[in-house]
Amino acid sequence: MSFHEYVDHPDRRVAFEAAVGAMIARAGARFLRRRIPPSYPELAALAPRGVHTDAVSLLTGAAPWASMLSSEQLEQFGDEHERLAVELDRRHRERALAFPERWAVESGTSFLLYTLTRVLRPRRVIELGVGNGASSYYLLRALEENGEGTLVSLDIASQAGGLLADRERAGWDFRVIDRKRSTHDLLRHLADLPPSGLCFHDAGHKYIAQHFDYTQLWGHLERGGAFVSDDIDASYAFIDFCRQYGQTPEVLIDSRKAVGVLARSG
Repeated sequence: MSFHEYVDHPDRRVAFEAAVGAMIARAGARFLRRRIPPSYPELAALAPRGVHTDAVSLLTGAAPWASMLSSEQLEQFGDEHERLAVELDRRHRERALAFPERWAVESGTSFLLYTLTRVLRPRRVIELGVGNGASSYYLLRALEENGEGTLVSLDIASQAGGLLADRERAGWDFRVIDRKRSTHDLLRHLADLPPSGLCFHDAGHKYIAQHFDYTQLWGHLERGGAFVSDDIDASYAFIDFCRQYGQTPEVLIDSRKAVGVLARSG
């Protein structure tokens, strides 16, 4: 039977058209998935305990951090974070900053990062994406309180970190990534670093960039460490990453952004 006779057969033609239609639909779905943001219900479906609307409920309700945090520690870290927030607010008012203030981590996220750093006491923290340096500030001050640990921050802008004072910069390992070869540079810097106890992502928010960064940072995270990503509502990358690696995250809905948190058990 010729190709034309095959496809012109009524039954086969219907099947052929259906198969072609399905292929087009799948290709279109993949195309759209990489270009549109997920909904909050889709993010909530990842988390069996549902989404958290404050960092305290996440920290006290999620393993393994719940068993590591006493109520006294939580109160202490809350007081420390509040004092730091007052100082950072003053710097926001007094300094000319290179990037929009809305890029900064929100209050719940900064408390989450500060507390995880204080509890886990990582020897090394990796931060991808700095902006004005709000998250860097909280991470560095938490490491200072711990009395040990290094923050390695990577960004494509050399002027990043405008909120940081000399006190914080003294213990800061800041590295600039070449925008034109960002993938190569990220791999090069990670290869130069030992595994980390905490990784924070707040860099490019498009699907391909996020998914690539997540994969690299996750591979660099040591057992027992924590992975945190801001802006997981910007693309489907976090959802697809969690499904691909069989991970069940905690999801924090801050005032404007969604944050994903993973614990590496193995």
